[in-house]
Amino acid sequence: MMYRDKVIITPGGKPRMADILGVSMLISYATQTSGDTRYSVMRVEHKDAVAYSGRTDAVWVGIGGKHDYSGRFFDRHHDDKLRCSMSLVRDWVERDCMCSPRRVTNEGRLEIYLDYLDRHGQLAANKLGIITQYKRKQLYEISKQITLHIERMWTEGAYVYGNKYSWTPYHSIAKVLNSNGWGITMFTLEWVLDGLCIDFP
Repeated sequence: MMYRDKVIITPGGKPRMADILGVSMLISYATQTSGDTRYSVMRVEHKDAVAYSGRTDAVWVGIGGKHDYSGRFFDRHHDDKLRCSMSLVRDWVERDCMCSPRRVTNEGRLEIYLDYLDRHGQLAANKLGIITQYKRKQLYEISKQITLHIERMWTEGAYVYGNKYSWTPYHSIAKVLNSNGWGITMFTLEWVLDGLCIDFP
């Protein structure tokens, strides 16, 4: 279970969809279960991660060098067999939900594709044949726009408070996931993009 006033640490640089969705899933789930939205998000370069390793209030998504089910580390980079951060977060939430009356929806084909894309690259993911070429083109365009939007917002520093970011596009995406029962579909991602453009003109 997420605790109050947690700091979610995720990689700096160009955002990756798996990390964006992993962070947003954590915020979405924590909001569902606790009704509290006091979660800061920090973007940290991999080379600087060790400087934050002693933080006891941190949850690591896509960075941190390890993975465990304590709800603190969701990083696959040390083990090629692990799935992407988005999938690791979903797996943890589903385990945590075993005693919860509100379950998340099952993983869909688009999530499986995004996971494979993050771990093995575009050509290998395309060979899976689980989404059409048209949907792949849609996905790449939507992903590009979402990542560029988040990168721009963070670069401009509109939501910087010290070295924390207390209300970010990740929170807006979390609201969309909440509204859609966690299903990652093309419709959800289009709604995310619309929501970001409305919330962050």
